[in-house]
Amino acid sequence: MHSLVELQGLIKMRSLRIALLSTKTSLRALFEAIESVEKEVGVDIILDTIYTCDLHKLDPGEVIPRISNADVLLLDVREAIPSYVEEAIASSKARVVIPLVGGTGVISYLRLGNLSGEIIAKRLKPLDFDADRIDVGKVFKVLNIVEKISKAIPLSILRDYRNYIWLSRYWVYWGRRNLENMVKLVLSEYFDIDVKFEEPRKEIDNCLL
Repeated sequence: MHSLVELQGLIKMRSLRIALLSTKTSLRALFEAIESVEKEVGVDIILDTIYTCDLHKLDPGEVIPRISNADVLLLDVREAIPSYVEEAIASSKARVVIPLVGGTGVISYLRLGNLSGEIIAKRLKPLDFDADRIDVGKVFKVLNIVEKISKAIPLSILRDYRNYIWLSRYWVYWGRRNLENMVKLVLSEYFDIDVKFEEPRKEIDNCLL
């Protein structure tokens, strides 16, 4: 976690380090979205992408600092990752850690304001987010209920629940608009950057999941 002094310095410098651990390799829309947000809000966003398919050939001594020193960790993990990566995520200094897709093992890393992933993991049955083994419709029905509650009481941990739901949907629905708003939500809600964001919106039939 960042200290108050570190956070003040971060905001003053107007820069943000995002580390993305991704199974997905087609990320052009994300790169374009980040470039657009940078221009709009004047924040220097440094995106460091680590592809899970490359982990077996990367030096752990190189990977660990990239995870540990990020301000935000985005986790698109749909397969087993090396234990040293798990340890680096768990001990990261990141203020925000967002599992974008994944089962209960990955969601335990969630760090979002007052919301801890351990709270969610304890309440969920083991889930595998591979498309051929999960009823995505049931998952989103649960998310819809939580979202409705958080809209009625957008305070403290409930607001963080809503934010996590939105962040997951931005990634699943994909597209430049959703990804721009994903970044804006993180900046606005967790780094005190004055920028507005909109709700996730499914724009095409074939979304990520």
